[in-house]
Amino acid sequence: MKPEPARSERSAVAPQRRPGREEIMARLRAACRGAVAEPPPEEIPPATLGWADFRAALEEADGVVHAPVAVAGLPAALERMAGDGFLCAERAAALLGRAAAPAPPRDLEGAGWLVATGTLAVARTGSTLVTQEDAPVRAHLLFPETLVLLVPEGALVDDLPDLYRRLDPRTLAGGYLTLVSGPSRTADIEQTLVTGAHGPRRLTVIPVSGMADWSPIAR
Repeated sequence: MKPEPARSERSAVAPQRRPGREEIMARLRAACRGAVAEPPPEEIPPATLGWADFRAALEEADGVVHAPVAVAGLPAALERMAGDGFLCAERAAALLGRAAAPAPPRDLEGAGWLVATGTLAVARTGSTLVTQEDAPVRAHLLFPETLVLLVPEGALVDDLPDLYRRLDPRTLAGGYLTLVSGPSRTADIEQTLVTGAHGPRRLTVIPVSGMADWSPIAR
């Protein structure tokens, strides 16, 4: 049997310091820096589907696609649809020269119309990609009775793989993405369909002509 070391010998051994999380992550980043070359940008094929395909897909989900509208004609087009009582998410407000909608969700209760921008539209599914830059307050996409999305006419892609090829992952840190594919539709176990239970009752997408893609995440 091995004799137990003397008390003085045991107390002389200092406990090892364990590195903290930030120190470990810093070592890993330093070790990996430059180890993997960034791949070249993937070539994005031109879209083969059009807005007619987007319209057909969205109408299957009870959404509406407006005829393309030039930027200068947006205020008049929106007033014809909703009067002057519509709210705007942040980027749409800057585009239309209006004040942005209130941020607290409690102030959006009973909101009739809200206008927001979308970054990309997916022809095959009728979906519109809304980013945190388009609507920093997520409640803006949920509380209004009618949601209107403004999408650059040239920001149409064929399908979801094309959409993800268009996104720059470096710009998505800390943000969120939402694919809006129609009004809110909820069915219970008895297959009773309810609209507007978890989002807007109505959705309208307006292609905006004569305007470049406005989001830096789209390549």
